Amino acid sequence: VAAALGPGSLRPSGAPGTRGKQASVLREALLKARAAAADGATNRVRLLKRLLAREIPLVLHADRAQDIATGLRLANEFGLRIVLAGAAESTAVLDEIRRSKTAVFLHPAMDPAE
Repeated sequence: VAAALGPGSLRPSGAPGTRGKQASVLREALLKARAAAADGATNRVRLLKRLLAREIPLVLHADRAQDIATGLRLANEFGLRIVLAGAAESTAVLDEIRRSKTAVFLHPAMDPAE
């Protein structure tokens, strides 16, 4: 399962509109899935329940430090296994990433010297 937190939420494309609302939409979906009965659940709810059960990870694309930190807080709140994708500003929250033992996929074009 993949999700994104970041500047994409600010585009006028039907996205939530703010970073806070973007995280809120993801949180609300997880809360609803947690509360939903397994019987008659939609495919989306069944998939989110698998995330909540830690059967599968959430691949979270987040480049900015504040978005990475938000993703780590959501993972902690819901006990999710996450893999950060992109994570351009990961050095700013490196201690938090290490404490959470979260895996990070850096894009090949990234240059640590920049």
